[in-house]
Amino acid sequence: MNNFKQLDNVEIEAMCQFYSNFKDPTRLKILYALSQEELSASDLCKMFDLTKSNLSHQMQILILNKLIRATKNGRTVTYKLNDEHVNEIINVGYTHLFGEDEDGE
Repeated sequence: MNNFKQLDNVEIEAMCQFYSNFKDPTRLKILYALSQEELSASDLCKMFDLTKSNLSHQMQILILNKLIRATKNGRTVTYKLNDEHVNEIINVGYTHLFGEDEDGE
């Protein structure tokens, strides 16, 4: 028990906020799609039957929680996962639940 580090309330709250993104079905669908490839806002709207307003709201939350990032090229906004850690979290969850990652390994 001497090496046990207890999380403080700020760390607990930040982690709860972070993990809450994975319980929202729309955000999880978006994250999973972005784990496969970069996608534009219009691609995501079509893929998940979302309004631009709803997608914008979801993306703001995901960006705020450092899960994705946006790149603007002219009028087109493209999204991708923020880093490999996010992809690993998705793969670990999938493997934990279904016994293999989405690549069949």
